[in-house]
Amino acid sequence: MEVSYERQMRHNYLIIRADEIQKENYECRMLMANSIEGLLKFRFRQTETGIEFYYEITSRQPVNRILEGRTIKRQEIVKLIYSIAALLERLENYLLQESQILLDPQYIYTDPEIVQFFFCLVPDRKADFSKDMERLLQYLLKKTDHRDKESALLSYRLYQESQKEFYGMESLLKWLPLREDRELVCQIRDEINPEQREKSESTEKDFQEEAISAKEEKAEPRSGRNIQIAVTAAGVLLVPSLIWILKGTALMKEYWYGIVGWYGFWAAAAAVKIVTAQVRRKKNSDKNKTQKTSFLGTEFSEEAGQREWETLIGNEAETFMEEQGADDEPVEEQEDPIFFETRVLSAEEGRDKSIRCLVSMDKKTEDIPVPYFPFLIGKQSGIVDYILTRDTVSRIHVKIEKNEKGYTLTDLNSTNGTWVRGKALMNNETVFLEEGDEIYIADCGFRFL
Repeated sequence: MEVSYERQMRHNYLIIRADEIQKENYECRMLMANSIEGLLKFRFRQTETGIEFYYEITSRQPVNRILEGRTIKRQEIVKLIYSIAALLERLENYLLQESQILLDPQYIYTDPEIVQFFFCLVPDRKADFSKDMERLLQYLLKKTDHRDKESALLSYRLYQESQKEFYGMESLLKWLPLREDRELVCQIRDEINPEQREKSESTEKDFQEEAISAKEEKAEPRSGRNIQIAVTAAGVLLVPSLIWILKGTALMKEYWYGIVGWYGFWAAAAAVKIVTAQVRRKKNSDKNKTQKTSFLGTEFSEEAGQREWETLIGNEAETFMEEQGADDEPVEEQEDPIFFETRVLSAEEGRDKSIRCLVSMDKKTEDIPVPYFPFLIGKQSGIVDYILTRDTVSRIHVKIEKNEKGYTLTDLNSTNGTWVRGKALMNNETVFLEEGDEIYIADCGFRFL
């Protein structure tokens, strides 16, 4: 599989070249005729030697680039796995094969702003989906911070499940949605697979009915309680009152044991009702605790899942991650980019030569110090190392790196482009930087010093 990148006007494309596939291929026609949620927009171009598939990646970033300088969070793992599961269901409707999906992190793209995942489907690709999924889960395991117990245990459990001989998406999904993930699951379902909403409506209705039932059992209406109290009081007082009215107190003294027995009957009835209510409440609690909920046709047990997770707490997951090579020093959180903005140094003020800097050629724009590598520049807070707030700048625009040969700059699928020494870079193109080079990030000019 030959991969390249290309910028056309304000659109960036990932290009995959195949030699044997022809235009009449069923998958090509299906992808051209339909816009499938969760897949990158697709078009192709026939050449003399084969066919080139174009996937639009404008303003999107591959997962491996997003995780280059940080670890992955538990909710991101949950959303990624559910996104894959939802996509597989949609592919069935178009008779497309799961083996045609690229699960390599460098070909899984995400929109950093809304954290939605998009996948490449390569027509007529022959691969083992289970093996591809196993490699992806191993990558996620190594990108998990083992100090974060929830994320580490989830990554460990998913990878461990993929080691079984006959595993599938169902066996992975059963570990994912604990109760606190339900809102996230519904959001993913609506974003990635709107048609699944109808299939899950019955499940949502069941949850609502259970909640209402539990609420009613926990707190009965005031009017219902008042009626029960009135009936009980009437029953307790009815017989003694009739005897007193008809025969007076003498007969009451004569048949006192009958009156005591009457009161005992009502006391026993009340005790039975209390015990029955407690038993029913305990059964409902156990039922809710072990309630199995379906999403994408897969059942999971919260009680079983929680019990299994508790058995993993301790050093088991950490030991496993060390064996897999995930015992490297965890990625330290980068300093807030705003911190660096407050220490801007200009060339005229005796700049520290040990810290590289992009010196602005516009007085309205501040210099950008580059104190570590790799260093990302864009306007997406929380991801980039320096926030360059210009409408023309992409969310993640460029990356500056250092290696044994020197410094490099890479355009990261920017919309409005990057220029180095007057040459426009293609998307994902990397060039070497030399001291004094002029760099334009969209319409923002800098000099590399």
